[in-house]
Amino acid sequence: MVDRYLYSPGNTKSMSKDEMIVFIKRNSNVKITHEMFADFEYIVQRRDGRVYDENGNLFEDSYSKHRTGHDSIRIRMGRCWETGWSIKED
Repeated sequence: MVDRYLYSPGNTKSMSKDEMIVFIKRNSNVKITHEMFADFEYIVQRRDGRVYDENGNLFEDSYSKHRTGHDSIRIRMGRCWETGWSIKED
C-alpha cells in the first residue's frame, strides 16, 4: 500500500530527497521522477530492495555489502537534487 501521507491519486506532491528515499523504501513498484529528469525517465524500487531506472538498469543498490558502483541516488548532490522529487503519474 502506498503511503497516503505523500500520495493520493492526482496529487504529485514534491518531495525532498530525504522524503523520497524514505518513501521509495516503503513503497516498492511506485515510479519516482525528478524535475531534472526527462518526461520519460523515472526510478522504481523493486521488491528486491534495489532501485532501477525506466529501462530496468540497476540505479541504486544501497543494500549490498560490497560497493557495486550503483549509487545513482547518493551521487546526486547539491541544491538542485535536494528537492523536486515526485511520484510519476502514468
